[in-house]
Amino acid sequence: MSTANILIVEDELVTRNTLKSVFKAEGYNVFEANDGNEMHQIIKENNINLIIMDINLPGKNGLLLARELRKNKNIALIFLTGRDNEVDKILGLEIG
Repeated sequence: MSTANILIVEDELVTRNTLKSVFKAEGYNVFEANDGNEMHQIIKENNINLIIMDINLPGKNGLLLARELRKNKNIALIFLTGRDNEVDKILGLEIG
């Protein structure tokens, strides 16, 4: 059985490194992106199974990036945010 590839899209280094450590310890292959441009490049070059993405990113936010992804890809997506905003929750669910 092959190991799943997880992409963490997070601009805060401490959070990104913490998530990376947790998933690597469980045996997953982990890729990292600081923003949407890096995310798109990694997706183009690798078979990503799951994306864990912050909503608050430099440039395009995570919600906009998720909309772009949904046009061409069907990759599992988990949003990561410190915000407690009902609108973000609804948009995240609508995007998928």
